[in-house]
Amino acid sequence: MSQFVVGLPLAAFCGLLAAAFLAPFDVLASAGRAQRSETGHAEAEGPSAGSRPAPPARLTAAESWWAAFRRGFSAPWEGFGFLCRYPRLWWFGVVPVVLNLIVTGAALMLFLVTAIWIALSLHPVFPEGWLWGVVQFFCVTGLVVLAAGLGLVLYVFLQGSLIGYYLAKLAREVELQLGLPPSRITEVSWRYEIMDACRDVVSLIVINGGFLLLHIVPGIGSVLGIAGSLYFDSLLFGADYLDYPLALRGKRRQEKQEFLKSNRASVLGLGVAVLLVTFIPVVGAVQLASAVVGAVLLYRRLQPQAESDEESRAGSAELQGSGNE
Repeated sequence: MSQFVVGLPLAAFCGLLAAAFLAPFDVLASAGRAQRSETGHAEAEGPSAGSRPAPPARLTAAESWWAAFRRGFSAPWEGFGFLCRYPRLWWFGVVPVVLNLIVTGAALMLFLVTAIWIALSLHPVFPEGWLWGVVQFFCVTGLVVLAAGLGLVLYVFLQGSLIGYYLAKLAREVELQLGLPPSRITEVSWRYEIMDACRDVVSLIVINGGFLLLHIVPGIGSVLGIAGSLYFDSLLFGADYLDYPLALRGKRRQEKQEFLKSNRASVLGLGVAVLLVTFIPVVGAVQLASAVVGAVLLYRRLQPQAESDEESRAGSAELQGSGNE
């Protein structure tokens, strides 16, 4: 019976994951066909001036907290729409999509096996009776939350160290598509992504480990622990994605922190949207690329006026110089 309980969900999940591997290649092939029909060939260095879309309008007035949260929450869907309008960018998104499927599958498999093992192992330990049933429920819940935290730590590290480099390439192409001058772009190295992933892992362990202690308090402790973990995990995920446009502009850590604090509601909204679909096969993988593009568009709306004007002047000067040549 235990083999059936464990094997059936694993078999179903493996079948779904195997089918999911075909989706990115179909997206890539569709993007290639659309691109060839529009231009006849793929552009090697970036879009021409005539093909560049207008950058998203920068916000000129302060928004309410909920309006800013909704803007961040809807950023991945805005990014997906941008990718559909400019399918050439999918060529830079297919590698992180495939890698995300592998990483997500590993993290979900670890969590699923661990959660089922915990439930099956602890059930015979507790005596019969409703009181022991309540104790068993809280013990299993706490251990499953711990397993989910470990899976999330594995996911964040592998995503940051393996996938982050390719996501930075995608973000760079989006910035070029929007007209950011190449001379103002700072290349994001693999070493930077690994160090950033290590910082995220440490933050996740400290934050979720601290909130895990609240599960000792029956009832309200579990509620506060889960709510607190979700809040800070969402902030971390949102900050990770907004880090791409910030890092491409060579922002230092202090400058990044100031920007994130001043736009906390949008950061939280973006992180919640990412966290909701992170572990869903196919949807989560495609949303990964969409969230990066959405983060670039979101930053364009939130960036300081002086910086936006300076980038526009630099872009105009470079286009004028290339035209004179």
